[in-house]
Amino acid sequence: MKIMDNTARKNFDETQVAVPQQAAPKTVVQVSPSSVDVKVPFSFIERAAIAVGSVLVLCFMIALVSARIALGDSQRTLQTVNSQITNVTSNNNDLKQEIGTLNSSDRLQHFAKTHGLTFNEQAVRNVSK
Repeated sequence: MKIMDNTARKNFDETQVAVPQQAAPKTVVQVSPSSVDVKVPFSFIERAAIAVGSVLVLCFMIALVSARIALGDSQRTLQTVNSQITNVTSNNNDLKQEIGTLNSSDRLQHFAKTHGLTFNEQAVRNVSK
């Protein structure tokens, strides 16, 4: 057992033992009551920055409202134009159908018979574009 005692002593170094360090003493700052109630006024630059920022925000709000109104007007105009295009397209289709009806050979023969005219089909030439 003596061997173990020597080994333990050789490996034991007093510098390795952790020594608890003492905390630094805390300094307490006492504030006088008169310095707490003092309010620091805004400087000229701070006031100017607040004023400029407020004006910019107001301008952006007005621009946003104006843009939304313009967008609504544009959408309304687009809807009106689309409606007009639909009406014109429908009218064109009706007129094309009427042209087809008026150009039919049955109708031409009926018209000729009603007015005492003769219809010679070999003399008719159809021209298309």
